Amino acid sequence: MAKKFNKEVLLSALLLIAVILLLTLGVTQFTTTSNVLVGCDKSCKDTDQGSINLKGTVSVRGDDCNLRERTDYCVDANRLKEYNCDSTNSFNFQTMIVYCEEGCFDGACLSEKQSLEYQGLE
Repeated sequence: MAKKFNKEVLLSALLLIAVILLLTLGVTQFTTTSNVLVGCDKSCKDTDQGSINLKGTVSVRGDDCNLRERTDYCVDANRLKEYNCDSTNSFNFQTMIVYCEEGCFDGACLSEKQSLEYQGLE
């Protein structure tokens, strides 16, 4: 019976030490998947690399490890809401409204040639 008590005390002490080490080392960037601790990679990716002539999607994984995505779209016939990676914080996105001289269609500013084709003039 004494051996069983010693094993329980030893396991409890090891568990307590592991918890203290995790808290001391400041492990806050972890999420659980299938009961296993997995770190997340903070990142920002823009599929159109900031181009207003291509529809793109920005995918950001920040400090909270959650994935956020935003896709460029036309606000109206001549204005584009463009999302891109924030140059001052590489784990965030920024947005801007861009005036498209030749028009906006399907999340991108049209070039002069695209505008003429879209209007059936070329």
